[in-house]
Amino acid sequence: MLNIKTILLPLDLEQTTFPTAIVHEAAALARRFQAEVLVLHVVKPLTFIGTSDTVRELVDKAVAAEQERIQKCLGTAMGELTFKRLVVKGDPAREIARIARDERADLIVMPTHGYGPVARFLLGSVTAKVLHESECPVWTGAHVPDLADGNFAIRNVLCAIDFTPHSFKAIRWAHEAATEFGAKLTLAHATPDMEIYGPGGRHVLTDMQQELVDSAKSQIARIQEKLGLQTGTYVASGDVATVISQAAKDTGADLIVTGSRSLGRRFGTKAYGIIRESPVPVVSI
Repeated sequence: MLNIKTILLPLDLEQTTFPTAIVHEAAALARRFQAEVLVLHVVKPLTFIGTSDTVRELVDKAVAAEQERIQKCLGTAMGELTFKRLVVKGDPAREIARIARDERADLIVMPTHGYGPVARFLLGSVTAKVLHESECPVWTGAHVPDLADGNFAIRNVLCAIDFTPHSFKAIRWAHEAATEFGAKLTLAHATPDMEIYGPGGRHVLTDMQQELVDSAKSQIARIQEKLGLQTGTYVASGDVATVISQAAKDTGADLIVTGSRSLGRRFGTKAYGIIRESPVPVVSI
């Protein structure tokens, strides 16, 4: 059973656009799990000026100002929910990870930032660092602009797996989330394109590619049997991020869950790609 009792919601209120969509998602999760929401903003210290009393006063005033902005910007987005406001000074990514540990957060919910024709394919540096350093799952908002706020629902969950041991943690989290919301769960995997370049240009080794797809489907079937799960299966060949993004569209997914960490606990580059390309929120386990 998915147990989410504390949700950490870091907000960068220096951004020109307030991320109402991600706030609505955090609020919906809090209502569903009766969880406490910790709204966090990190004020960067003005260390380049010095450490005089004047500088400290400026930082303290900035902290007080951000407290007011948190209250004003959240407005009615949190509805009737009670939440705890935290404003701290320091490096944003480091402080987010520290607060998550100290407060024993079960989930960090944050926007990805980075919109526009080029920026859409980038993650904000703070988000990237949090994904790397966090010890708990991180929910990142959909990496596309102009999403509707409110009316958040989870009807279909897509779990991206790569058959590493860490994938089982992602599958369990995805299964528990799907069970909680009464949603359909689909396990998805991307196999490599079997391409060669020769006379006439690019050629796909169709038989070999189909063998990889069939093998992946067999592996998923064994996982389903081992875990006693009844899920959908989606296997296609190509770039991982592109395949998973298309899988989300084809299955009508409202949420993607991915096992994002390697054996060395480092955040995987393929997981970054999934988040960048995803049309829906992604939970990185």
